[in-house]
Amino acid sequence: MRVQSEIERKRGIRLSPPQRPAVRSSYLYRLLTEDVNREGISREVGKYYPGYSLIPSQGYWEGAPESSLIIEISIPHEDGGRVRALAQRIRELNQQQAVLIQQFEIDQSLITG
Repeated sequence: MRVQSEIERKRGIRLSPPQRPAVRSSYLYRLLTEDVNREGISREVGKYYPGYSLIPSQGYWEGAPESSLIIEISIPHEDGGRVRALAQRIRELNQQQAVLIQQFEIDQSLITG
């Protein structure tokens, strides 16, 4: 049972508790690559996943600065094999030595209306 607050008692009102959005467990994959072919990378990521974020950044590889691109993909299930295939494809497109993959198990909620 909910206890009335002091403000509610003094004013004779009852405040509704804020609605909490549903929280669900998901996986966040982050791929870090050189930002040399953003349009091509975006097309390639779109073949694998319908929703993702591209975040331009400044990174360092072997001590040298480079323009980097962070690709974030949030999905409700583990999908490491597909993400590794995408990273390999990006590595080939950018002719890079490596593409970094980070994987996080996260809780997320979608705020609507």
